[in-house]
Amino acid sequence: MPTKQDTNQFCRQRMPYSVYCLTFTLQFKNGLAAGDGNFGNEMSLARNGKGELVLRGTSIAGVLRHSYEKQYGEKDTELFFGTSAGKKTKDDNGNEKTLTESPLIVPDVVLQINNQLEYRRTHHLRNRHSGSILENGLYSIEIAPPKTTALVTLWFNETEQFKKIKKTGEAFLKKLAGLIRSGLIFGGNSNRGIGFATANEFVYKKYSLSKKEQYAEYLNDFYTWRQDGTISDVNSKKLSPQSVSGTNNLTVEFTLQIPRGQDLLITEGNDMYPHKVTAADGNDYYLLSGSTLHGLFRSWITRLAARENKSVSDSVENYEKKQHNIKGSEIGWMFNEKLEVNEINTKYPVENLFGSFHQSGRIHFTDALCPVDKSSTQHRKHVALDAISGGAMEHLLFENEVLTSGQFQVTMLVKNIREYETKWLAQTLKALHLGLLRVGSSKAAGRLELAEQPKCQEQQHAKIFESIII
Repeated sequence: MPTKQDTNQFCRQRMPYSVYCLTFTLQFKNGLAAGDGNFGNEMSLARNGKGELVLRGTSIAGVLRHSYEKQYGEKDTELFFGTSAGKKTKDDNGNEKTLTESPLIVPDVVLQINNQLEYRRTHHLRNRHSGSILENGLYSIEIAPPKTTALVTLWFNETEQFKKIKKTGEAFLKKLAGLIRSGLIFGGNSNRGIGFATANEFVYKKYSLSKKEQYAEYLNDFYTWRQDGTISDVNSKKLSPQSVSGTNNLTVEFTLQIPRGQDLLITEGNDMYPHKVTAADGNDYYLLSGSTLHGLFRSWITRLAARENKSVSDSVENYEKKQHNIKGSEIGWMFNEKLEVNEINTKYPVENLFGSFHQSGRIHFTDALCPVDKSSTQHRKHVALDAISGGAMEHLLFENEVLTSGQFQVTMLVKNIREYETKWLAQTLKALHLGLLRVGSSKAAGRLELAEQPKCQEQQHAKIFESIII
């Protein structure tokens, strides 16, 4: 039976003596698909009881935990985020340790879209070897518009255990802010070019609960925040994020433009008009989706890998071994469901970079937006001709509208980049600039080129991208 002293010790270890409140605004330049389940072939956004679009606190906590563990290790992560669900740990004597809960509280946040409605985007799962769409491979995603923002408030409870190990909540929040400032991807469907978020300004408050005035201030602020989601600016301070060092990530920014005399048409659905979206700021933009660039780069890099005699499980040889209708799962598993993750990492470089059902990819292309008022279009009529008679084929007269000028800014991010992957990405970008690769389904259109030299943030990789002659 526990004694009074044991009970007091237990309470002191778990009751906070200080509480930190960190506030920042996540900026989703390209939108977000924070899903809340599937309804048939439609993926819907999460909503609260008022019908407002929300980003779940569990999603935010999961992204923060994953990023923090990659940077600072599992031991530090469990201290600040608690024990992972379902994980059993043992102490030095072989006894099972008590699972710890997270001192970090991450609530749901409402997405701010300035009364602009979410939009739907349709995607398909294509057989890359035959070019046909797989059965049940057409689906739609509900997306919060570009330039959506979200005001996030995190609460951190500092307890006695942090005093003993001489770690403070403020130091932890600085590390967390550094990871957020460097950019994180939220929500599902990251291959679609959405979900990338950053934040620049961080404000925090510390409440020492042993002092009556600060305890009262904490109760007032917490009550106000529960009512309208805001925190008083009194006694708040700016937090300086800690720089994220020692990472081997790659960030490249480049601008694609339509050359003179060329045109581009990326449509949505059966419309023969350029795909256009309305951002949260009320402005209209033409869209070049990140999924288009993801597929384009993957196809060309697969070719480069095969030329260098690298193993490619998603090969014509493996495809031809299948004598029946190919299923989506077979394409997703790259025709080999029994591969181990370690085997993917060491043997199949393309799958390791772009992802498969075995594991998620390490590369992300953001959606590219071209302002409508800084572009021009042309309305055109087309007809399909009979190759034998030279006459117009029946029912094949159609009209469309194409972009004839405009620029698209793209950000490419790669985690744990390898040197050979850097070379492949630079070679693919050069092929796109030279016109060897076309964007879209029309071979006579889709010509894009680099408007300026790509900007690489990492000095060790910058020379490779500077070798692309504009």
